[in-house]
Amino acid sequence: MYNIFRDFVKGKEEKCIIIKERGVMGRIDIILPDELEERFRAEVAKQLGMRRGNLTLAIQEAIELWIETRYQDRSERAKKAWGKRKGGDKKEKEH
Repeated sequence: MYNIFRDFVKGKEEKCIIIKERGVMGRIDIILPDELEERFRAEVAKQLGMRRGNLTLAIQEAIELWIETRYQDRSERAKKAWGKRKGGDKKEKEH
């Protein structure tokens, strides 16, 4: 079973995200600015070489880093908010 989501831009199908059954590799087709794609491919070639699958490995790493960074940012904001909330409760009890 597949869930298919499509975005339409200017009447043309520009990108398609296909999410497959659990346990099967997913696929995301994206459109990048040419300059970003060229820089990314050049860096992958320098770091990993031009072997089959290296772009996929680099993109997986980039996605993992993005998720981890966002998770850490969200956790830090939640800790700060919780600290302010706890501090606010103490001030109310003192009055």
